Order: sequence, then C-alpha cells, then structure tokens
Amino acid sequence: MTVLEMDPTHTRGGTPFRALVTLSHPSDRRTAEDALSRHGFNVRTTDDRRAATALLLTYSPDVVVIDARDVYPNRSALVDEVRRHHDVGTIAVGADSNRQRIASLESGVDDVVSNDASVEEIALRCRSLAQRLHRAVPAEREPEPALEYGILRVDPADRKSTRLN
Repeated sequence: MTVLEMDPTHTRGGTPFRALVTLSHPSDRRTAEDALSRHGFNVRTTDDRRAATALLLTYSPDVVVIDARDVYPNRSALVDEVRRHHDVGTIAVGADSNRQRIASLESGVDDVVSNDASVEEIALRCRSLAQRLHRAVPAEREPEPALEYGILRVDPADRKSTRLN
C-alpha cells in the first residue's frame, strides 16, 4: 500500500469509500475492481442491471462506474436510478466519441473517460469524486430539544408547537 491509499481522508468517517462497478466486459470489471481495491475502496461488481439497481439501494456506494454504452445511444434505467441518488457519483468509462462524452455529461454523469484511460486514472478519479461528494454532505447535528415557554411547547425537530394545559 502507498501512503495515499492509507490516508484517512480517503474514507468516509474512517470507513473506506464504496464503489459499484457495472462495466459490461468481465475483464474490465475485474481490472477496475482490482485498481479500486488497491486505492482503498470496498468494491462490488455486476453486469446485471437489476442486480446493480439492488446494490445501489442496499450497498450504498459512493461512486458507480458505468459503461458509457449505458448512457449513449440509449440511456439505461440504471443511469436514471443512479441520478435519483444525489449523493452517489458516477463515472462513465469507454466514451470514445465526442457525441458519447457529451451525451454522458448531459445525462448527469459526473465524469467521463475514454477506453484508453488507465485503470489507475479511473481509480483516482473515483477517489477524487468520492472525496468531493463526501465533503459536500453536511455533518449531521443532534436534534434540538423541545423548549417550553409558559403554556407553549416548541419542538424544532418536528417543527411543531403545542399548547400545554
């Protein structure tokens, strides 16, 4: 492991970032999985769109690596499902034409790389995206306790006020 891979800033609260790899070709999935693992990610892979959708909901990845063919020419339901989860970053791999790159970005994909991108570059882009998204999430605060003023009780957590008897 390199110093960068062990850096605690490459985690979310001490837990390694999670990646879901949905590339179509088995060797591409394995290669991406290996590279992401070397960079400290916990990784799940699948080429099945239903399984990917289920993993998106149950595994809660920080980053999803998708095949650019899932975006252009016909956007898959997986891309739409990923976009519904605003805290999940997406990187489309294999966009070799300008049209494919533009369509990917217009569909809401966060980053696009061509087939000639190295797996190390993809892993570093995933880590950078996960770090950026994780920093953007505000820290959760403890709910404020209810306050009482004479006969009035105000509960900021529930956004309710109640008359006390």
